Amino acid sequence: MKLKIVASVAIIILMFILITAPAYALTKQIWAASVEAFPGETGDLSSSFSAASGPFGEEGDSDNWYFDDNGKIAVNEEYVGEYFVIEQVAATSGGITRRHIDVSSPHSHAYLFEDMTVVGKAEIRESFEMNNIAPGSSATSDWWDLF
Repeated sequence: MKLKIVASVAIIILMFILITAPAYALTKQIWAASVEAFPGETGDLSSSFSAASGPFGEEGDSDNWYFDDNGKIAVNEEYVGEYFVIEQVAATSGGITRRHIDVSSPHSHAYLFEDMTVVGKAEIRESFEMNNIAPGSSATSDWWDLF
């Protein structure tokens, strides 16, 4: 007996807004993908991601980034960093695959925009890294320690 999948829909919307002054995001910071399989077809969407956006502050605050005397970005030792990293696979043997990406960096002014729809068979494998500010030397990578 053939397994029928009436519909398989998976949507990931990752929004991260960089609330850092004086640098502001150039876009709404959206990463969205969906896979919808036609009846009798299969679909899969899997992703792994990490993101951080630490606060702006003054020199000496343990977890902030700031501008040094030369106007360069500097970080305090516990600053978590400012980055977005994703690995994702979207696939269907027959269906509709949609993606909308609108991501930018307020530091490097890099910009990525994509709005696409594929009807039929699709397999999209991707990885993306936006590393704006490196973490401080004593930053934790354990999310539960950040709150």
